[in-house]
Amino acid sequence: MIFVLRVIIFSTLILLGFYISNRSIRMRKIVTVIYTFVLLWYTLLCRLPMFTSVPVAADSTITTTPATEPSLAERLIEAVIAIFGPQSDGTLAGDGVVKAMTFNAMLFVPMGYLLWLWFRRLRKRPWLAVVICIAVSVGIELLQEWTGLGMADWKDVVSNALGGALGVLIVKAFAVRSSPRD
Repeated sequence: MIFVLRVIIFSTLILLGFYISNRSIRMRKIVTVIYTFVLLWYTLLCRLPMFTSVPVAADSTITTTPATEPSLAERLIEAVIAIFGPQSDGTLAGDGVVKAMTFNAMLFVPMGYLLWLWFRRLRKRPWLAVVICIAVSVGIELLQEWTGLGMADWKDVVSNALGGALGVLIVKAFAVRSSPRD
């Protein structure tokens, strides 16, 4: 259920980001900054120890307080963490290759359309945007391997490239032909 909710939310945000960034340069800058943070969050930051839960040893003594009903704010925070944070098994998309590849592809769709929107040279050579997505993906996978904050996997590179290509296809199909305002 969380995965389906994630796909719906991310798809909406991807399309909203495309719509906004296609309309003005100022909004394109904002979308680019937000996307950069999201990419950093999912590739490295959410795996840092300060953002992951630490399991408690079975033989440790813990004093418990009586269970109380969580407040609305606590439930909202838990829902946001469930949607935007790592899953309980430590992965980002949950179990299954299809879920992982879908999530990785969705993560790179904005890169495909932002590269195309930012760099005029890529408009004549859209395949170059996909090559840049592949290079960034390989860099991220190497960084994850070197830092231990994730696992390097060739399937991630393939799905990221597919996501970047989908982003380029979206922008080519729906881009406003006139230049953006601002």
